[in-house]
Amino acid sequence: MIKTKISQLAPKYILTIMDDDVAALEKRKTEIWEAKNPDIAAKGFRKGHVPRDHAENVIGYDNLYEEVAREVVARGCKESGQKIVGVGQAEPVVLAKDKPVVVRLEVWLEPAVRVVDTTGKKVYEGLEFEQSDVSVDDAEVEAVIQRAREAAATTKTIERESANGDVVIVDFQGKLADGTAFRGNTAKDYQVVIGAGILLPEFEAQLAGVKVGQVKDVVITFPDTWPAKELAGKQAIFSTTIKEVKERNLPEVNDDFAKQIGYDNLAIAREKMQEDLKLNKEQQTRGDTDQQLLLGLMRAVQVEPIPQCMIDQQTSALIQNMLDNIGMTLEQYLKKAKTTKEEVVEKHQQAAASDVRARLILRAIAEAESLVATPEEEEQALQNAHKTQFQNVDIDTLRQQIDRDALTANVRVQKAMQLVRERAVARVKPVAPKVEAAPQQ
Repeated sequence: MIKTKISQLAPKYILTIMDDDVAALEKRKTEIWEAKNPDIAAKGFRKGHVPRDHAENVIGYDNLYEEVAREVVARGCKESGQKIVGVGQAEPVVLAKDKPVVVRLEVWLEPAVRVVDTTGKKVYEGLEFEQSDVSVDDAEVEAVIQRAREAAATTKTIERESANGDVVIVDFQGKLADGTAFRGNTAKDYQVVIGAGILLPEFEAQLAGVKVGQVKDVVITFPDTWPAKELAGKQAIFSTTIKEVKERNLPEVNDDFAKQIGYDNLAIAREKMQEDLKLNKEQQTRGDTDQQLLLGLMRAVQVEPIPQCMIDQQTSALIQNMLDNIGMTLEQYLKKAKTTKEEVVEKHQQAAASDVRARLILRAIAEAESLVATPEEEEQALQNAHKTQFQNVDIDTLRQQIDRDALTANVRVQKAMQLVRERAVARVKPVAPKVEAAPQQ
């Protein structure tokens, strides 16, 4: 029978485990001996024919039956009734025939989370958040239509000088004002849409009024906020050869255009575009709302210090997710990013600590509200995991292999977040007044 006792030695705890079921322990040792015996050799004996007592003396009783101590630790941690999140060093275990096994080891416990204050108030209720306006106006729909027109535009080569909206095909080579070349300073057959705002506006503007065959020095100044710090705020000169000028022809906005981009008619196109824009805003607002509420929970809920082992585990998970998303090993990423493992770990530690804290709080809310995961909710969560994380795994195989406890915990956490959202108080975010364009002279 397993007996356990926990004692605090801040910030860790000492867990004492005793298994006094001597008969079961000796039976387990016999099983281990029978499994290892065929591979044991000793001087003066053939392999597999070493007497047990001789092997216990030569190999060492503790070494031969070390699995017993590990199994006692595993059972003790599981049956201790404590929320153990990490196991540290154990004192040396002395095994003896027909004797109980006693183990003392360092453990870290899940920190306490107080979601109810001393007055009995649920601190996760009534959190305030700023709610953005998700309405869609006609101008936003027209902007989508305009982008669709530009995507469907046709072009034809022209002989005249280029103008705003034209496509110019160029070769260019750039140098800083002092003659120094820099990375990305050359291109061939580069397509520039004048006025599209894809390149620096002053670069595009200087390509208006040019003709095929012309060579022009385009002079620009990189903004102080330019990502390449070695170029920020500096002047550059691009020797630019004009190879072709094309005029763009945008389709008229009518039913034929709507059919061209996949709708039955223009009215339906506008209606569907408005619906999509609103849905996108609602999804973005949901993410913003949850972020605000999580920050509110962090401020309102008291959480005891989080063991470093929990943060380290989440840090490793975040790094692995990043590597999976970019399809690289850690070694490949370190080489490409010219960084070290220590720097990568440090970069992810703060986010990991926030993730762990948020999850602890949501789990505590789920406990306080007695939230449970129904079979239907678990199945939906499984289906979602299959679509987003395990596309290459057969769904039935996933059902057998997935960690059900983790799946259930995730559903309960999601339900806790939904509860916080439902009981929160929205403040409408003020809408900035629209600036009317000055009348054309």
